[in-house]
Amino acid sequence: MRSEVGGVQKQPVCIAKRKPSSNAANAPVRVGREILAAALVFVAFPVVAHAEPGSPSEAMARGSKLARLEQSLGIDVRGRLVDWIAGRRTIELLAELFYYSAHVSALVGTGIALAVRCPDRYRQMRTVFVVAHVITIFCYLMWPTAPPRVVVGGDRIREGGWTDIQYAYAAFPSGHMVFALVIGVALSGSPSRRVRITGVTYPIIVGVVTLATNNHYVIDLIAAAIVVTASSVAAMTLRTRRLGRQNRTRSRLIPEQWAGGSATPLVAADTLHESIVESAGTGAAPKR
Repeated sequence: MRSEVGGVQKQPVCIAKRKPSSNAANAPVRVGREILAAALVFVAFPVVAHAEPGSPSEAMARGSKLARLEQSLGIDVRGRLVDWIAGRRTIELLAELFYYSAHVSALVGTGIALAVRCPDRYRQMRTVFVVAHVITIFCYLMWPTAPPRVVVGGDRIREGGWTDIQYAYAAFPSGHMVFALVIGVALSGSPSRRVRITGVTYPIIVGVVTLATNNHYVIDLIAAAIVVTASSVAAMTLRTRRLGRQNRTRSRLIPEQWAGGSATPLVAADTLHESIVESAGTGAAPKR
């Protein structure tokens, strides 16, 4: 298609851009769609909590195996962190508060910031998170695992309150670490050095807190890293395929759009080619 501005034909662009008014009109719809998608993803936690997959005895046995595996591998740093924080009540309370509140607020805040400043990176983060979240929920359903605060620390599972939202036997993999690593991956592509450093340090802080509060094993954190890595690869694959489809669509649309103009690059190139062919037979200079 062609458009005329002040009597002069304007060549069409390869990528159709939405008008600002269209963006403003569609913004509430897009925001509502994102909120609905986020709500559907987060509602999976209480659904799993009330479904109560597996038995408590199986979850306890699986947690005991992970505790023994940590000790046999020599990676039981959790015990030393728990002992260190036990005598420091203020730090312990702050760590508990951070554990139960920071993971969701940090994820939502990062998503909003990227959606405003860099929509492409936001879409990539969203895909990584959804894939990682689905894998994590699948692991909770298939392999319910009791956290170390119950297996090793002797803590009892409290009915009601937080356990109505978060499944009590959702130790493997660490959902908190999954959230933190999704944020870290999203921030790693920032041009700001300060933001990239934040993307590295935040998952480290989350990992230390989850261990110090006796809520996860080191193996849970390793499993979370594997989940996010696989999700990032899946997201990149999906993005590459989507861009490939877009490029193929554009390659079909560009000739169709340019062919309708009288002074388009494609038509001008054809005219010059015909002039060169004619001049080759007559010996005259080509017409331009």
